[in-house]
Amino acid sequence: MNLATTLTKNERRHPLPALEKLFLNFCSIGDCGLLALAAAAAGGRLPRLAELYLHDNAFGEMGLEFLAGAIDDRKLPSLRELVVDEQHEEHFRLKQACDRRRPPVRLGRSYEALEAAVAVF
Repeated sequence: MNLATTLTKNERRHPLPALEKLFLNFCSIGDCGLLALAAAAAGGRLPRLAELYLHDNAFGEMGLEFLAGAIDDRKLPSLRELVVDEQHEEHFRLKQACDRRRPPVRLGRSYEALEAAVAVF
């Protein structure tokens, strides 16, 4: 089952209220996957998601627009950290959506997340 199917199937009956960290790095997620993530957020399925790791995936401009829209519309109300690849970190709309939030969403790169994970161990 792919991400789009998992996140949109029965979305109103099965929220993920306890999910705080979601590691989707190296999952070959494309634009449709980020659309599914944004749709799940819009449906209120991810109310406590605070950390989202999306580096090393296959999404592009369209997927980033979906994600930025979800952040800008406060559909991910608890989001505090978003980790993406370096080339996506400067995406204008995504950066703007993260910076506008109060407190702002920390937009980081994949190597920073890797360093932080290694420091824990």
